[in-house]
Amino acid sequence: MGAFLSVHYAFLRNLPFLLAFRKKRSASIQPKILNIFELPEEFLNKLMRKMQIRDRLNLRLTCRQNCEFESLVADSHAGYFERGKIVRDKHDKDKIFAFIGEGDSAIQFTHFDFNEIGVQQIKLLRSRLFRKISISGIFQVELDSNVLTLEELRNILENFELEKLCLIVNRESLLEGSITLFSNFPESKCSLNLRFLPEKELLLSLPRLEGLFIQGKDKANHFITLFFVSAFLTETEAHSVEIMLKHSIIIIWLGTHGISEDTESEDVCGEFTAIHISVSRMHLQFDYKSSGPNREKCRIRVKSSTPLWSNENDYAILTMEKDWQ
Repeated sequence: MGAFLSVHYAFLRNLPFLLAFRKKRSASIQPKILNIFELPEEFLNKLMRKMQIRDRLNLRLTCRQNCEFESLVADSHAGYFERGKIVRDKHDKDKIFAFIGEGDSAIQFTHFDFNEIGVQQIKLLRSRLFRKISISGIFQVELDSNVLTLEELRNILENFELEKLCLIVNRESLLEGSITLFSNFPESKCSLNLRFLPEKELLLSLPRLEGLFIQGKDKANHFITLFFVSAFLTETEAHSVEIMLKHSIIIIWLGTHGISEDTESEDVCGEFTAIHISVSRMHLQFDYKSSGPNREKCRIRVKSSTPLWSNENDYAILTMEKDWQ
Protein backbone atom coordinates (compact mmCIF):
# COMPACT_ATOMS: atom_id res chain seq x y z
CA MET A 1 0.00 0.00 0.00
CA GLY A 2 2.87 2.35 0.88
CA ALA A 3 4.60 1.79 -2.47
CA PHE A 4 1.31 2.23 -4.32
CA LEU A 5 0.68 5.47 -2.46
CA SER A 6 4.16 6.74 -3.29
CA VAL A 7 3.63 6.08 -7.01
CA HIS A 8 0.46 8.12 -7.08
CA TYR A 9 2.07 10.86 -5.00
CA ALA A 10 4.85 11.04 -7.60
CA PHE A 11 2.20 11.36 -10.28
CA LEU A 12 0.43 14.14 -8.42
CA ARG A 13 3.66 15.98 -7.71
CA ASN A 14 4.58 15.91 -11.42
CA LEU A 15 1.10 16.89 -12.52
CA PRO A 16 2.14 20.44 -13.58
CA PHE A 17 4.72 18.91 -15.94
CA LEU A 18 2.25 16.36 -17.29
CA LEU A 19 -0.32 19.05 -18.02
CA ALA A 20 2.23 21.14 -19.89
CA PHE A 21 3.46 18.09 -21.81
CA ARG A 22 -0.07 17.15 -22.81
CA LYS A 23 -0.61 20.51 -24.50
CA LYS A 24 2.36 19.84 -26.78
CA ARG A 25 1.08 16.46 -27.97
CA SER A 26 -0.62 16.13 -31.30
CA ALA A 27 -4.39 16.39 -31.22
CA SER A 28 -4.55 12.97 -32.93
CA ILE A 29 -2.84 11.31 -29.98
CA GLN A 30 -5.00 10.79 -26.93
CA PRO A 31 -2.84 9.51 -24.06
CA LYS A 32 -4.62 7.72 -21.26
CA ILE A 33 -4.14 9.71 -18.08
CA LEU A 34 -5.44 8.61 -14.72
CA ASN A 35 -8.41 10.63 -13.49
CA ILE A 36 -7.28 11.13 -9.94
CA PHE A 37 -10.77 12.11 -8.79
CA GLU A 38 -12.00 8.59 -9.51
CA LEU A 39 -9.89 7.35 -6.60
CA PRO A 40 -11.65 6.79 -3.24
CA GLU A 41 -11.86 9.91 -1.07
CA GLU A 42 -10.04 8.24 1.80
CA PHE A 43 -7.18 7.35 -0.53
CA LEU A 44 -6.99 10.93 -1.84
CA ASN A 45 -6.81 12.28 1.70
CA LYS A 46 -3.88 9.99 2.51
CA LEU A 47 -2.25 10.95 -0.77
CA MET A 48 -2.50 14.66 0.02
CA ARG A 49 -0.88 14.16 3.43
CA LYS A 50 2.30 13.04 1.68
CA MET A 51 2.62 16.26 -0.31
CA GLN A 52 5.03 18.96 0.73
CA ILE A 53 3.67 22.47 1.23
CA ARG A 54 5.52 23.82 -1.81
CA ASP A 55 4.00 21.02 -3.93
CA ARG A 56 0.54 22.06 -2.78
CA LEU A 57 1.38 25.62 -3.77
CA ASN A 58 2.63 24.51 -7.21
CA LEU A 59 -0.49 22.42 -7.75
CA ARG A 60 -2.76 25.36 -6.92
CA LEU A 61 -0.87 27.70 -9.23
CA THR A 62 -0.84 25.23 -12.14
CA CYS A 63 -4.44 24.09 -11.78
CA ARG A 64 -5.99 27.38 -10.73
CA GLN A 65 -8.79 26.99 -13.29
CA ASN A 66 -9.72 23.53 -12.02
CA CYS A 67 -12.14 23.81 -9.11
CA GLU A 68 -11.77 20.12 -8.24
CA PHE A 69 -8.03 20.46 -7.72
CA GLU A 70 -8.50 23.69 -5.77
CA SER A 71 -10.90 21.92 -3.42
CA LEU A 72 -8.66 18.86 -3.17
CA VAL A 73 -5.79 21.01 -1.92
CA ALA A 74 -7.75 23.46 0.24
CA ASP A 75 -9.99 20.91 1.97
CA SER A 76 -7.38 18.27 2.82
CA HIS A 77 -4.99 17.59 5.69
CA ALA A 78 -1.50 18.92 4.90
CA GLY A 79 0.23 16.16 6.83
CA TYR A 80 2.73 16.13 9.69
CA PHE A 81 5.59 18.59 10.11
CA GLU A 82 8.28 19.04 12.75
CA ARG A 83 7.94 22.74 13.57
CA GLY A 84 6.74 26.13 12.44
CA LYS A 85 6.36 29.78 13.37
CA ILE A 86 4.53 33.02 12.57
CA VAL A 87 6.56 35.95 13.91
CA ARG A 88 7.95 39.35 13.02
CA ASP A 89 10.95 38.90 10.70
CA LYS A 90 14.10 39.55 12.76
CA HIS A 91 15.93 40.78 9.64
CA ASP A 92 13.13 43.11 8.50
CA LYS A 93 10.79 44.27 11.26
CA ASP A 94 8.26 45.44 8.66
CA LYS A 95 7.70 41.87 7.42
CA ILE A 96 6.04 38.73 8.77
CA PHE A 97 8.09 35.55 8.82
CA ALA A 98 6.02 32.36 8.37
CA PHE A 99 7.72 28.97 8.39
CA ILE A 100 6.58 25.33 8.31
CA GLY A 101 8.63 22.14 8.08
CA GLU A 102 12.18 21.01 8.68
CA GLY A 103 15.26 20.65 6.51
CA ASP A 104 14.84 20.37 2.74
CA SER A 105 11.07 20.01 3.01
CA ALA A 106 10.64 23.32 4.86
CA ILE A 107 8.96 26.29 3.24
CA GLN A 108 9.04 29.89 4.42
CA PHE A 109 7.22 33.07 3.47
CA THR A 110 8.86 36.44 4.11
CA HIS A 111 7.15 38.78 1.64
CA PHE A 112 4.09 39.58 3.77
CA ASP A 113 4.04 43.06 5.28
CA PHE A 114 3.67 43.27 9.06
CA ASN A 115 0.28 44.97 8.89
CA GLU A 116 -3.39 44.08 8.52
CA ILE A 117 -3.04 43.50 4.77
CA GLY A 118 -0.17 41.07 5.32
CA VAL A 119 -2.17 39.13 7.91
CA GLN A 120 -5.14 38.86 5.54
CA GLN A 121 -2.82 37.54 2.82
CA ILE A 122 -1.52 34.84 5.17
CA LYS A 123 -5.07 33.86 6.09
CA LEU A 124 -6.00 33.60 2.40
CA LEU A 125 -2.91 31.54 1.56
CA ARG A 126 -3.53 29.22 4.49
CA SER A 127 -7.17 28.66 3.45
CA ARG A 128 -6.08 27.74 -0.07
CA LEU A 129 -3.32 25.31 0.90
CA PHE A 130 -4.89 23.12 3.60
CA ARG A 131 -7.75 22.66 6.03
CA LYS A 132 -5.80 20.90 8.79
CA ILE A 133 -2.14 20.46 9.67
CA SER A 134 -0.20 18.70 12.43
CA ILE A 135 3.02 20.01 14.01
CA SER A 136 4.85 17.38 16.05
CA GLY A 137 7.42 19.80 17.50
CA ILE A 138 7.13 23.41 18.62
CA PHE A 139 5.08 26.10 16.86
CA GLN A 140 5.97 29.72 17.75
CA VAL A 141 3.57 32.63 17.40
CA GLU A 142 4.24 36.30 18.15
CA LEU A 143 1.24 38.14 19.54
CA ASP A 144 0.83 41.81 18.55
CA SER A 145 -2.04 44.05 19.68
CA ASN A 146 -2.46 45.80 16.33
CA VAL A 147 -1.39 43.22 13.73
CA LEU A 148 -1.22 39.59 14.88
CA THR A 149 -4.17 40.02 17.20
CA LEU A 150 -5.79 37.32 19.28
CA GLU A 151 -8.75 36.99 16.90
CA GLU A 152 -6.57 36.87 13.78
CA LEU A 153 -4.34 34.20 15.29
CA ARG A 154 -7.37 32.12 16.21
CA ASN A 155 -8.48 32.21 12.58
CA ILE A 156 -5.03 31.37 11.21
CA LEU A 157 -4.48 28.52 13.68
CA GLU A 158 -7.92 26.97 13.28
CA ASN A 159 -7.64 23.17 12.87
CA PHE A 160 -3.93 23.25 13.74
CA GLU A 161 -2.88 20.22 15.77
CA LEU A 162 0.10 21.40 17.83
CA GLU A 163 2.22 19.26 20.11
CA LYS A 164 3.87 22.37 21.61
CA LEU A 165 2.70 25.97 21.34
CA CYS A 166 4.98 28.85 22.35
CA LEU A 167 3.59 32.38 22.39
CA ILE A 168 5.98 35.34 22.20
CA VAL A 169 4.58 38.30 24.16
CA ASN A 170 6.24 41.71 23.90
CA ARG A 171 4.12 43.68 26.37
CA GLU A 172 2.37 42.96 29.64
CA SER A 173 -0.95 44.19 28.20
CA LEU A 174 -0.95 41.24 25.76
CA LEU A 175 -0.43 38.55 28.37
CA GLU A 176 -4.10 38.00 29.17
CA GLY A 177 -4.90 37.45 25.49
CA SER A 178 -2.05 34.95 25.22
CA ILE A 179 -3.45 32.88 28.06
CA THR A 180 -6.86 32.99 26.38
CA LEU A 181 -5.36 31.62 23.16
CA PHE A 182 -3.94 28.66 25.09
CA SER A 183 -7.51 27.56 25.85
CA ASN A 184 -7.94 26.83 22.12
CA PHE A 185 -5.27 24.12 22.42
CA PRO A 186 -6.13 22.08 25.52
CA GLU A 187 -4.07 19.09 24.32
CA SER A 188 -0.93 21.12 23.56
CA LYS A 189 2.05 21.71 25.82
CA CYS A 190 2.08 25.49 26.15
CA SER A 191 4.93 27.85 26.97
CA LEU A 192 5.42 31.62 27.12
CA ASN A 193 8.31 33.73 25.87
CA LEU A 194 8.03 37.08 27.66
CA ARG A 195 9.98 40.12 26.48
CA PHE A 196 9.41 41.79 29.85
CA LEU A 197 9.76 40.92 33.54
CA PRO A 198 6.33 40.40 35.13
CA GLU A 199 5.45 41.34 38.68
CA LYS A 200 5.02 38.55 41.20
CA GLU A 201 1.19 38.72 41.25
CA LEU A 202 1.02 38.44 37.46
CA LEU A 203 3.55 35.64 37.43
CA LEU A 204 1.62 33.57 39.95
CA SER A 205 -1.63 34.03 38.01
CA LEU A 206 -0.25 32.11 35.01
CA PRO A 207 -1.81 28.72 34.21
CA ARG A 208 0.16 25.48 34.06
CA LEU A 209 2.96 25.90 31.52
CA GLU A 210 5.51 23.57 29.97
CA GLY A 211 8.08 26.36 30.03
CA LEU A 212 8.49 30.06 30.77
CA PHE A 213 11.19 32.10 29.00
CA ILE A 214 11.90 35.66 30.12
CA GLN A 215 14.09 38.10 28.19
CA GLY A 216 13.54 41.15 30.37
CA LYS A 217 16.67 43.03 31.41
CA ASP A 218 18.10 45.26 34.14
CA LYS A 219 15.95 44.37 37.15
CA ALA A 220 17.15 44.52 40.74
CA ASN A 221 18.56 41.44 42.45
CA HIS A 222 15.68 41.12 44.91
CA PHE A 223 13.33 40.31 42.05
CA ILE A 224 15.47 37.33 41.04
CA THR A 225 15.35 35.85 44.52
CA LEU A 226 11.61 36.49 44.73
CA PHE A 227 11.03 35.00 41.30
CA PHE A 228 13.02 31.80 41.61
CA VAL A 229 12.58 30.89 45.26
CA SER A 230 9.10 32.17 46.09
CA ALA A 231 7.34 31.95 42.75
CA PHE A 232 8.84 29.32 40.49
CA LEU A 233 10.00 26.74 42.99
CA THR A 234 7.02 26.66 45.32
CA GLU A 235 3.89 28.05 43.71
CA THR A 236 3.89 27.51 39.94
CA GLU A 237 3.58 24.29 37.96
CA ALA A 238 6.00 25.23 35.19
CA HIS A 239 8.65 22.64 34.43
CA SER A 240 11.31 25.11 33.34
CA VAL A 241 12.11 28.81 33.38
CA GLU A 242 14.69 30.63 31.30
CA ILE A 243 15.73 34.23 31.90
CA MET A 244 18.27 36.56 30.26
CA LEU A 245 20.15 38.75 32.75
CA LYS A 246 23.32 40.77 33.08
CA HIS A 247 26.32 38.99 34.56
CA SER A 248 26.41 41.54 37.39
CA ILE A 249 22.88 40.67 38.53
CA ILE A 250 23.52 36.92 38.39
CA ILE A 251 26.77 37.35 40.33
CA ILE A 252 25.00 39.29 43.10
CA TRP A 253 22.25 36.67 43.30
CA LEU A 254 24.74 33.81 43.44
CA GLY A 255 26.73 35.67 46.09
CA THR A 256 23.71 35.81 48.41
CA HIS A 257 23.81 32.00 48.42
CA GLY A 258 27.57 31.76 49.04
CA ILE A 259 28.59 31.05 45.44
CA SER A 260 31.60 33.05 44.22
CA GLU A 261 34.34 33.05 41.61
CA ASP A 262 36.34 30.71 43.86
CA THR A 263 33.58 28.07 44.00
CA GLU A 264 34.69 24.79 42.45
CA SER A 265 32.90 21.73 41.11
CA GLU A 266 31.39 19.52 43.85
CA ASP A 267 31.46 22.36 46.41
CA VAL A 268 28.38 22.61 48.64
CA CYS A 269 27.07 26.13 49.34
CA GLY A 270 24.05 25.90 51.62
CA GLU A 271 21.22 24.37 49.61
CA PHE A 272 23.30 24.58 46.41
CA THR A 273 25.70 21.93 45.09
CA ALA A 274 28.11 22.88 42.31
CA ILE A 275 27.92 20.09 39.73
CA HIS A 276 30.20 21.77 37.20
CA ILE A 277 31.91 25.17 37.17
CA SER A 278 33.83 26.75 34.27
CA VAL A 279 34.76 30.27 33.17
CA SER A 280 31.52 30.98 31.31
CA ARG A 281 29.21 28.16 32.41
CA MET A 282 27.80 26.88 35.65
CA HIS A 283 25.71 23.84 36.56
CA LEU A 284 24.15 23.82 40.03
CA GLN A 285 21.75 21.62 41.94
CA PHE A 286 19.35 23.30 44.34
CA ASP A 287 17.61 21.23 47.04
CA TYR A 288 14.45 22.92 48.27
CA LYS A 289 11.54 21.99 50.47
CA SER A 290 8.19 22.03 48.70
CA SER A 291 4.77 22.19 50.37
CA GLY A 292 5.09 18.44 51.10
CA PRO A 293 7.35 16.70 53.64
CA ASN A 294 10.10 15.73 51.19
CA ARG A 295 12.87 17.84 49.70
CA GLU A 296 12.99 18.19 45.93
CA LYS A 297 15.72 19.03 43.46
CA CYS A 298 16.04 21.72 40.83
CA ARG A 299 18.71 22.00 38.14
CA ILE A 300 20.16 25.47 37.49
CA ARG A 301 22.36 26.31 34.52
CA VAL A 302 24.13 29.57 33.70
CA LYS A 303 25.44 29.91 30.15
CA SER A 304 27.30 32.85 28.63
CA SER A 305 29.49 33.47 25.59
CA THR A 306 32.02 35.41 27.73
CA PRO A 307 33.64 34.86 31.16
CA LEU A 308 30.93 35.29 33.77
CA TRP A 309 32.96 36.98 36.52
CA SER A 310 34.99 39.44 34.43
CA ASN A 311 32.41 40.80 31.95
CA GLU A 312 29.70 42.11 34.25
CA ASN A 313 27.83 44.09 31.56
CA ASP A 314 27.41 41.10 29.24
CA TYR A 315 24.29 38.94 29.31
CA ALA A 316 23.87 35.29 30.23
CA ILE A 317 21.04 32.78 30.06
CA LEU A 318 19.95 31.37 33.42
CA THR A 319 17.80 28.24 33.14
CA MET A 320 16.01 26.34 35.90
CA GLU A 321 14.28 22.98 35.56
CA LYS A 322 12.11 21.60 38.32
CA ASP A 323 11.37 17.97 39.26
CA TRP A 324 14.78 16.81 38.05
CA GLN A 325 16.36 13.72 39.56
